[in-house]
Amino acid sequence: EGADYGALVVKGDSGITSAKQLEGKTVSVNVLTNIAAAAAREAVRADGGDPTKVKLVEIPFPQAPAAVSTGRVDGAWVVEPFLSAAKAQGAVPVGWGFTDLAPDLTVSAWYAAGSYTSKNAKTVTAFRDAVREAYAYARDHEDEVRAKIPTFTEIKPEVAAKITLTGLRDEVSRQAAEKLAGYAQRDGLITTTPDLDELILK
Repeated sequence: EGADYGALVVKGDSGITSAKQLEGKTVSVNVLTNIAAAAAREAVRADGGDPTKVKLVEIPFPQAPAAVSTGRVDGAWVVEPFLSAAKAQGAVPVGWGFTDLAPDLTVSAWYAAGSYTSKNAKTVTAFRDAVREAYAYARDHEDEVRAKIPTFTEIKPEVAAKITLTGLRDEVSRQAAEKLAGYAQRDGLITTTPDLDELILK
């Protein structure tokens, strides 16, 4: 909290100082049925508010900072580099939904088709091990990571040098995955409990 790469932000002079105050207001997320929407809801809920009273609308991350600064929306859930862009335009964070969802939240992960993994177990495990090795290197060489970001994205070097970098975990958090499954069912995104033993490679 306070040092994550995703946050719920509002216009600096809006008078809104907490996520709970977004009840009855409009908040943008990049997709209504993904983890950004769950994080926005959880930021409000964690602050004692009722997330069902917040209207979520879809606005792509690149357009969200301007949507906040012009008053098109009252708040926005954004991730880097758009979090830094929103702050540069005067937005201030009022919630940190990822950490509210789970302290060790797995936000994204690599997936492979079950039909492939059953026939190519050694390849899948080797790929997993290579990813872990890359993550370990990245954790120890942050300057190199920041220098590499502009080579495969449109993020400028001066922005890449400042944005918040987090994550690069070696394993999917089983506890966080269980929480996410529960949130997804609670919010009506899924109707059955996923088999995490089938989903998470040991």
